[in-house]
Amino acid sequence: MRKELQEKIEKMLQGEQKRREVGKEFLRELTEELSSVCRELYGESGQGGRYSEPSEATWLWKEKEGKREYTAVYFRYGTHPGTRESEIPGFYFCESGSAYWGKAIESQKGKDFWWAIRTIVEWLPFLAKEIEEKTTSREKLVEKLREFLGN
Repeated sequence: MRKELQEKIEKMLQGEQKRREVGKEFLRELTEELSSVCRELYGESGQGGRYSEPSEATWLWKEKEGKREYTAVYFRYGTHPGTRESEIPGFYFCESGSAYWGKAIESQKGKDFWWAIRTIVEWLPFLAKEIEEKTTSREKLVEKLREFLGN
């Protein structure tokens, strides 16, 4: 009985380790893809959320009844230097409301890790919609500038 339990535990741990590696690779690739996109979208000041300090970070949100509801996960798209260490681009968990010095999602374990992954996946369609809206808005503005310049 004890040997069977030990085998099941080892199998579960190996499976979880493989699943986590897939999740961590997803985070690495997404960070690489979104860093330049978010810099163009939000600039150095970041996207407000809870506070509007310059942060080069954006809070992830959901939409509930047509309103944004911010989560405890933020995406840092620029390095934030500190006195002893820096916070590099990536996804972080923070309940304090400040997009600084959160816990890296990669370091989370168990349900906290998977909750954060789900939160990120659910946020991506909202980000895609925002990119589309901002692109359309900026294209209209450029068209007005061209009209003004006579081009």
